[in-house]
Amino acid sequence: MSYTDTPQGQNRGATIATVAVIHAALGYALVSGFGASVVTEVGKTIKATFVEKVETVKLEPLPPMEAEPSADPLPTAPDTAITLDRPNSIDTMVFDVPLPPSPLPGTHEIVLPPMPVPPAPLPAYEAKGAVPRGNPGTWVTPNDYPSRELRMGNEGLTRFRLEIGADGRVTDCTITASSGHPGLDEAACKLVTRRARFEAATGADGAKTAGRYENAIRWQIPG
Repeated sequence: MSYTDTPQGQNRGATIATVAVIHAALGYALVSGFGASVVTEVGKTIKATFVEKVETVKLEPLPPMEAEPSADPLPTAPDTAITLDRPNSIDTMVFDVPLPPSPLPGTHEIVLPPMPVPPAPLPAYEAKGAVPRGNPGTWVTPNDYPSRELRMGNEGLTRFRLEIGADGRVTDCTITASSGHPGLDEAACKLVTRRARFEAATGADGAKTAGRYENAIRWQIPG
């Protein structure tokens, strides 16, 4: 056998080995998932650059922390109602103490309350009404019975009011309650006005003044 072509066979074997290594590297890069950037082939030479594999550190999860045992709750005192006895009522006395009067604004003087007004002096004379002179029963007598009323048998009670002047004479007569017979009432006022005399009324100053007088006459036929 001749070995004259041995160097050429060695170069061809080296080239085949290099291509095989490159293909193997590309296949490994594709299978393992690592990214690789392939540079465009220039001529018949293929250049490839690979990124080194990034090591991923996987952390083991921490063991769960055990909960600390809770402390026993403090004991709670039971609610206890305290009842206090009501004290006996004490009689109290209240005193009203008058306060001193306040001073006027801008002064320091004490203003005393006004003195009570003294009562008015009593009058020197006491007022009195008119007083009849003599016996009022003599102003009208049975003989004064009107003849017409007597024949008709009319009887009754006539009440009257007299106005007395300062001279003691009757100035007016008013029937305050009729006897039921106008003749008897008219006779009563006529007789009393003519016959009655009075002590005139006096005022608080002692001077004579007008007054009033009231009375009644019972008309009754003698039996």
